[in-house]
Amino acid sequence: MHGNAVADMAAGTRTDGTFRSTAVSTGGVAYGSNISFARLTESAVGAMSTIDLTYAMLNFLDDVNNNRSYAPDVINLSVGVDDPAWCTATTSLTTVIHQLTLKGVPVVAASGNDGTTSGKQHQMAYPACLSEVISVGATE
Repeated sequence: MHGNAVADMAAGTRTDGTFRSTAVSTGGVAYGSNISFARLTESAVGAMSTIDLTYAMLNFLDDVNNNRSYAPDVINLSVGVDDPAWCTATTSLTTVIHQLTLKGVPVVAASGNDGTTSGKQHQMAYPACLSEVISVGATE
């Protein structure tokens, strides 16, 4: 359900209607755009493997490197690891994210639901904490 909502906000079809007697038009911020997806988990609780995520990102990088028509222009990741050590570790996923951004493909990632506390600072989730990733979040 979350992925559907995010995709609709990004590229949902424009619709016209009425809200409280006022004419409105709604649609995704880039309605008409094409959406590709990679299912990373079959788990009912949404658990995923960073190996699976890395594999998916490597496939996207291969698409970009080979100028495939379906190569991503932007990658959105609604995932995160709440362990501050990941933000400074050298991982295969960090490397492929870096390569994608060098190729001009922005990577957007969720900053985390709660953050983790490290001393008195709050840490964003990985990979949102990486300098080349655009971090997004919300507050109440």
